[in-house]
Amino acid sequence: MSKELSYIIQKICDQFGQSPDCLRATPVSHGSSQRNNVWLLRTKEDLYVLKSHLIPHTLGVAGFAPTQTEAFVLTTLYDAGCNVPRIIWQSDSDSYLLLEWVGESTLDDIAQTDSSDTVTKATINALTAFCQVEEAFVNHAEAIQPHVYRLDYPTFLAQAMDTMINRGRTTLSYLSHLNGTRGSTARKAEFDAFWKKLSERLRLNTPTLGALDYNARNVLLRGEAPSFVDFACIGWDWSERRIIQLFNSLGSNRNSGNFINLLNRDIVKTYTKQAVRYRAGCSERDIAAQIDYHNILFYLATVHRLLEAVVHPKTKTHKQLLSAWRNPDARLKRALYLLEHSCLSDDACAAEFRRFIGEFRKKS
Repeated sequence: MSKELSYIIQKICDQFGQSPDCLRATPVSHGSSQRNNVWLLRTKEDLYVLKSHLIPHTLGVAGFAPTQTEAFVLTTLYDAGCNVPRIIWQSDSDSYLLLEWVGESTLDDIAQTDSSDTVTKATINALTAFCQVEEAFVNHAEAIQPHVYRLDYPTFLAQAMDTMINRGRTTLSYLSHLNGTRGSTARKAEFDAFWKKLSERLRLNTPTLGALDYNARNVLLRGEAPSFVDFACIGWDWSERRIIQLFNSLGSNRNSGNFINLLNRDIVKTYTKQAVRYRAGCSERDIAAQIDYHNILFYLATVHRLLEAVVHPKTKTHKQLLSAWRNPDARLKRALYLLEHSCLSDDACAAEFRRFIGEFRKKS
C-alpha cells in the first residue's frame, strides 16, 4: 500500500473512530488490469469504494475541482432518487471520495460472461435508471450549471460531429478499397447522397446535459439493481452517443473479449417511451433514429481504430489498443457484423446503410 493511500485510510478511520487494521484495500480491476485510482475497502461488516481524482485542478465554470463536482452531482442525483452511490466521506484537499458500494460486476462484465436473458434484463433495468438520471439533470440543470466543464460546446460538438462523419465516410471508402467493391459511379453517387442525408440528420440533433465519461464499465450491478458512476466531468453531449457507449460492451483486457451490442429495437423503444416525457421537442421515432445513427458512427469509428492499429502496431496508443482488444481480426469481423445487423429503429436511412454493409460483407 502506498504512503498516500495509507494516509487517506488513516484519515477515514480517524473520522469514523476505527482502526486501520480493521480495513483492507484492494484495487478495482478492469478486466485483467487494475485501475490505479479506485479501491474496494472492506471491513468486517461493510464494503466501500474509495476513489482518487487524478486531476486535482478546477474544471467547472465556477472553479470547482472534479472531487467537488462529483460530490455535488452524486448528492443531487441521489436525493432525486437516482441509482447512484451515496457519498460516505470526502476530502477536497486530498481529492478523494469514499462511496457506498453498489456492486463489483459491471454491465461490460456480465455482457461478456452471463446468459442473454440475464444481460437483457440488466440492460432494460439500466436503461430505466439512465432515464431517471437524465430527467434529474433536466430538473436540476440550473444548480448543476456551475459545475459544467468549461468548453465552447456549440463549436466543440459541431467539430466532433464533423470528425465522426468524415471518419465514418473515410472508413467506408477504405473498406471498399480493401475488398475491391468500389462499385459503379452511379452506385457511389447514390451512396454519397445517402451519406449526406444521414449527416444532415445527425447535425440536427440536440445535445443534453449529463456526464462526459460514459461506457459500459460505468454501470455497476448489485444483483439486479444497476447504479451509474463517474460524474466528475459534466457537460453537454448527445444522449444517443451516451447510450451507445454505455450499452455496447467492449470486453477489453479479456482473452476472449469481443464487441457486444446490448441494444435492439425493442430495448430502444423502452428508452424512447420514457425519454419523450422530459426531452422537449423530441419524438420517439426521432430519438430511435438518432440512436441508430450513433451506433453506425460508433462502429465505423471502432473499425477505423482497428485498421489504424493493425497498419501501425508499434505506436504507443496502438500497442495499448491491441493489448486491450487482443484479437483484431475477430473484432473487425464482429464490428462489421454489428454494423449490418444492429437494427435499432424503423428509420429508412439507417436501413439503407445496413443494406450497403451487407453487400460489402458478402463480397469480402
